[in-house]
Amino acid sequence: MLKNMKLSTKLYLGFAVPLVVLVVISAFTYSQAETVQEKAIFTQNESAVYAALAKDIKLDLVGVQQWLTDISATRAAKGYADGFEEAEKHAQTLKEGLNEFRRMYEEENDQENLQRINKFGKTFDEFYEMGKKMALAYIEGGPTEGNKMMDEFDGYAEAMQKSVEALVEQQNEELSASMTGIVTEGAELKSSVLFASIGAVVLVFLLSWSITRSITKPINRIIVGLNEGVDQVNDAAAQVSSASQQSAEGASEQASSLEETSSALEQMAAITRTNAENAKQANELSTQARDAAQAGDKTMHQLNDAMTGINDSSGKISKIIKVIEEIAFQTNLLALNAAVEAARAGEHGKGFAVVADEVRNLAQRAAQAARETTGLIEDSTSKANEGTNVASEVGKALGAIVGDVTQVSELVDGIAKASDEQAQGVDQVNTAVSQMDKVTQQNAAGAEESASASEQLAAQAQALKGMVNELTGLVSGKNGNSAVTTSRSHDVGLPIHTVAKKPFHGSAGQSHVGHKSNLVSTGKQVENAEEFMSFDDNSGLNDF
Repeated sequence: MLKNMKLSTKLYLGFAVPLVVLVVISAFTYSQAETVQEKAIFTQNESAVYAALAKDIKLDLVGVQQWLTDISATRAAKGYADGFEEAEKHAQTLKEGLNEFRRMYEEENDQENLQRINKFGKTFDEFYEMGKKMALAYIEGGPTEGNKMMDEFDGYAEAMQKSVEALVEQQNEELSASMTGIVTEGAELKSSVLFASIGAVVLVFLLSWSITRSITKPINRIIVGLNEGVDQVNDAAAQVSSASQQSAEGASEQASSLEETSSALEQMAAITRTNAENAKQANELSTQARDAAQAGDKTMHQLNDAMTGINDSSGKISKIIKVIEEIAFQTNLLALNAAVEAARAGEHGKGFAVVADEVRNLAQRAAQAARETTGLIEDSTSKANEGTNVASEVGKALGAIVGDVTQVSELVDGIAKASDEQAQGVDQVNTAVSQMDKVTQQNAAGAEESASASEQLAAQAQALKGMVNELTGLVSGKNGNSAVTTSRSHDVGLPIHTVAKKPFHGSAGQSHVGHKSNLVSTGKQVENAEEFMSFDDNSGLNDF
């Protein structure tokens, strides 16, 4: 079952099972501990309490009997006159204890013990009454009358002693039973936890051993296969390296031819005839650009004149605004004086005061508007000055452009004259290309060795691919043994040394070099082998 299970599932199972076992043991332990706790609480709050209460009842009974006996012996002599009060205190305490027992047995609906307690109380009442009669008999009639009742009182006392001893013994037995139950439950809890822990340890150990074995055994087998495949791939790679060395010798011949080609291309780049017509057209365009730059320079002079006019107009407007500000100031003073006169006029000047106030407001608004307009005009004047400066700079730049365009026109004319010499380099390029073609033909003969070694390398890559498939099967939970067996039987056993035994007989003057194009055509298989050997994200091992 573990064999076809996903690796992540195995790991989850290895953590989940101990966790579940721990939860079960914890729940069982908690349940048992809760039972022990309940019994301990019952013993503490009930059994121990009522056992102590029974002993107190016994002591109170002894106290009642002792005080009644002391009264009888001393006949209430001086210092013993309060004997009846002390006996009554013990009697009341005893009755309160009996009432507590009655309440408990009524809550538990224990009729049998309830009857015993009621009988005990009735007997005590008779005992207590008989004791008081005996004490009075000693006090009033002396020893003669008291001794007559002593025997009857002793009978009641003996009966009460047996009853209270039975009550104390009963409560002690219940307390002992509760304590025994607690000890038993604790021992059972201890044994249960011990056996459960041992079982959990054994279960977790067996599960961990099974999961670890199911993971490590296939991985070890795959590692062995990978090591064998890697050794064979290394042999094939050595032969590919040898063929690549031979290809390097041919590349040196190609480099010599490329030097001649480079020299010819430098001459072609320096002198091209076709640049002549382009240079003429560039000369004409340069002339047009110069004319356009001159026209732009003239336009910039006109723009400077316009900006100067704007500056003059702004200055005039500023003067007008200042006049408006003075008028507004005078109007404000007149309105203030009018308001003063209206105030002096009293009731008759109220209407005039309103008009004067409105005039004053209008004067203030006019003054504010004049100030704002002055600010805008000053800003416009500043920007107009900046525009004038920019236009002047642009005019200077256009003048410089006119000079540069003139120089470009002269340079283009020189390029046109030199372009006629470029055609001479074309013949040299053709000669160099012919030499490169011969070397390429020689390299083609040596491509067979590289191709054969590449095929062997690809076969080993397929074997590694099968092994990686098995590893992928381990991770994904699928069985990949059949694919691995087929891959090994057909690929791993291929003889690598067949390539080494095959000699190459090239023609005269040819080097033993491999053809680059054939090596590239088989390179895809080699790259796939490296991909499977690298164990990247595509191999499925990221589930670890």
